[in-house]
Amino acid sequence: MVDGSVDHVLAFGLSTYFVEQYGAALSEFRRVTKRQGLVIVTGSAVHPKLDLLEAASAANLHLIEEKEGFCTVASGQKRYHASSRLFEAPQGAAYDPPVSKGGGLQPAAND
Repeated sequence: MVDGSVDHVLAFGLSTYFVEQYGAALSEFRRVTKRQGLVIVTGSAVHPKLDLLEAASAANLHLIEEKEGFCTVASGQKRYHASSRLFEAPQGAAYDPPVSKGGGLQPAAND
C-alpha cells in the first residue's frame, strides 16, 4: 500500500495474537494511514497494555480513547475480557519511515 493512502485501519484481535510484533504492526498501520486517520486495535485485555501503548507512541500514534469490558465469544458459551483502543495519526505529523536494524521494523527517532 502507498504511504498515507487509507483513512482508517481496523486491527481486530491484534492485542490477542501479535503481542511480540506490536511495533512492526503499528508502524505499518501508521505508514498507510492518512494524517488524522484512525487506527482501532481490539483484542484480549489480559495482555499488558503498556507494551501496546509504548509501541503506538513510538509509531507516532496518539491514544484518544480506550474501552475494556466483557465480550461474548462467537459460540455464546463463554465471555472474555476484551479491550479496544482508538489511536489517531496526528494532523501535523508526516510519516517518518522507521529504520530497520535487522530485527524487523524499528521506530524512527523523534527530532
